Amino acid sequence: MIPKQAKQKRKKLSRAQRGIRKLVDIKALTGYGVTTYGNGAIAFFSIKPSNLSVLTPESLTARVNALMNVLKGVAEITMLCLSSRENYAENKQYLRKRLNDEESEAIRAQLEQDIILLDMEQTSMATAREFFLVLHLRNYNPLEIPPYLSHVEQIVREQGFSVRRAGQEDVMRIMAMYFEQNVTSDKLEPFDGERFVTV
Repeated sequence: MIPKQAKQKRKKLSRAQRGIRKLVDIKALTGYGVTTYGNGAIAFFSIKPSNLSVLTPESLTARVNALMNVLKGVAEITMLCLSSRENYAENKQYLRKRLNDEESEAIRAQLEQDIILLDMEQTSMATAREFFLVLHLRNYNPLEIPPYLSHVEQIVREQGFSVRRAGQEDVMRIMAMYFEQNVTSDKLEPFDGERFVTV
């Protein structure tokens, strides 16, 4: 039997959680995106960009026109670009301070190596951006959504883009990057701290 205080606390947490969800307008995660309280459903498609640096000017113009065709052909679609790049500025600042204060040559050499390693890591992540097509489904019956998503996916693919429907893991990663810039977790949890709960 659950004590009365625990029941009241659970109700308060539930109300607070609903309040936060209403604030960000996310009712629930779905297999393709999210449902909202007042704006219908939102679907995400992961799109792989072309390597623009190796394209000729004509090919670049063709890619831009193809993307414009997608954006014009589907009125409910917008684009989202997220940077999943880590920022090591504070780490490097700390290491430089330690380097200035350190007297031991061996430790100074190690600190210099750490700074070089962080510089290399940051350089390798310079292009760590993800692109998504965001489809706003305001006035759709839930039964109409899956065929419409397939139709949109086909339109994007016909324009020569590598596209796939975002899964629940992708959607949680999008939310983590968008709201807290946190992409360091190996596995994202539907509820914060869920891994610590034991039954």
